[in-house]
Amino acid sequence: MKWNGLPVVIIGTSGISKEVKTIIDEINKLNYINQFKVEGFIAEKDEDVGKKILDSKIIASDSQLDNFFLQYKEIGVIIPIGNPKIKKTIFDKLRKYPNVVYPNIISPTAKIMDPTTVRFGMGNIVCSGVVLTNEINIGNFNLINLNCTIGHNVGIKNYCVINPLTSISGGVKIFNEVLCGAGCLIKQGLTIKQSSVIGLGAFVVKDVEANTIMVCKSSEQLIKRY
Repeated sequence: MKWNGLPVVIIGTSGISKEVKTIIDEINKLNYINQFKVEGFIAEKDEDVGKKILDSKIIASDSQLDNFFLQYKEIGVIIPIGNPKIKKTIFDKLRKYPNVVYPNIISPTAKIMDPTTVRFGMGNIVCSGVVLTNEINIGNFNLINLNCTIGHNVGIKNYCVINPLTSISGGVKIFNEVLCGAGCLIKQGLTIKQSSVIGLGAFVVKDVEANTIMVCKSSEQLIKRY
């Protein structure tokens, strides 16, 4: 049988799910053989099955996954959801399927300056224009969106969403389920703790405690507890 790439499905039907499909197309075009074969998208509702998205279709809903996954000896699942807690919830539901794997999807236009010291877990998505320097550790199921820059010796744990144009300076440590809004700037050496939210365009100059929202308003940094 001809190899046509690892069969994969993309969870969700939003804009970021479509963008991930485009990244996979780019990856395949740059290789002699396909790395991935997109089977289609997974939707939340049964009635959406069969609808067309880009050049693919919604091929299953959440309630149909048991039967759907039985068709495959091995299948990749990609979770490009922009909400850290939902990302974790989805993975927790998928744990029971022994034939499911979670590939890293890295845009060919992302620049990894030192591939020998930039390490990834599983299920990460790195979008177009991202720059990663060196000695970076990235855990599992993180989304690093368009044109982010991540400096040396940064650690990002699991289920984080780093939105477009975020700049993370060297030595920053980011814990689980952190959300960074587009265009935020994080000073070197800081710690961003569990389930915190960095708002759109915020300038972060001190450590952020767990379950904290940091926003930028009138050029002043305001920290509000949940």
